[in-house]
Amino acid sequence: MESVDANVLLRLTVGDISEQRDLARRLIGRPASPLAVSPVVLMEFLHALTSHYQATREQAADALRDLLDLDNLQVEQESVVAALDWWVGHPKLSFEDCYVAARAAATGATPLWTFDKKLGRQHPAARELTEAALPV
Repeated sequence: MESVDANVLLRLTVGDISEQRDLARRLIGRPASPLAVSPVVLMEFLHALTSHYQATREQAADALRDLLDLDNLQVEQESVVAALDWWVGHPKLSFEDCYVAARAAATGATPLWTFDKKLGRQHPAARELTEAALPV
C-alpha cells in the first residue's frame, strides 16, 4: 500500500495550484490503489487549513469529512471522526489532543493521564495527573 502526505490532500482540497490539484486527483482517483493516510498527516492538513488558509474549524472539519468519504483513502476512521467532532465542539483543545483522547477511548486505554488541564477537564477519556489523582 502507498501513502499520501498532507500537501497532496491540501492541493486536492484547496485547489490553489491547479497543476498539483490535477495530479492529486489523478493519484487519488486511480482504481483499486488505496493510499494510507496517517493521523499525523490529518493533523497537519487541519493545521494548514486553519492557520495558513484561515478556515474555521467547521470548514476544516467539513473538508476532512469530504476526504474521509473517498474510497481510495485509508484512514483509521473511528478515532479520527470522534476526534474531529470533539475538536469542533471544544475550541480550546487541539486536534492532536482530541485524537490522542479519542484513540485512548477507542482502544480502552483510559484514563489518558495528562498534565494538560484543559484536556483533563474537557475530554471524558482524559484525566489530569495530580498528586490527588495519582493512582496507588
